[in-house]
Amino acid sequence: MNKIFTNVLVALSLLLLSSSAFAQSGVGKISGKIIDADTGEPLIGANVILLNTNLGAATDIDGNYFVLNITPGTYDVKVSYVGYAPKTIQGVRIVANLTYELNIDLSTDFTLPEIVVEDTKFFEAKSTNTVKVIDSDQIARLPVKGVVNVVGLQSGVVIQEGSGGVDGNATINVRGGRASEVLFIVDGVPQTNIFNG
Repeated sequence: MNKIFTNVLVALSLLLLSSSAFAQSGVGKISGKIIDADTGEPLIGANVILLNTNLGAATDIDGNYFVLNITPGTYDVKVSYVGYAPKTIQGVRIVANLTYELNIDLSTDFTLPEIVVEDTKFFEAKSTNTVKVIDSDQIARLPVKGVVNVVGLQSGVVIQEGSGGVDGNATINVRGGRASEVLFIVDGVPQTNIFNG
């Protein structure tokens, strides 16, 4: 009984080892280091991508990278890093059970397209007032009646009604100004206070 158990255990072990070796035998890998061409310093976080696949890696703190489980064949490898010119290495041949070592140095890329900056004046220095024109078509579409109510709907206008009723003590403030600082023109007639005329 003990001999049968030993034979079964040996057979299972050989089966597991052979399947593990078989699984690893069909793929290769790429490894290497990405550095700055001028200083020789490692580039941390550079992207290494096998084009037309979903395989790739990023470099570690020492600039090293590993791309594993690559099906044997010929690939183009693209390396990119922010602030550096990307580099593509064509015809990298991957062989099963071998590691292809690919060390790449990247040069800085300071080539920028021409930028045109245009400037316009934020406001006209001669114009110190603000004019808002409300034509009759706009007034007809508003859901209110009366000049006071139309003016009250505009941005920056605050109407404070007093205790004087319809004719009396209401105050219009436009953008923080007092009522006497605002000029209203109704049907071509200038008015400084549209409540009292």
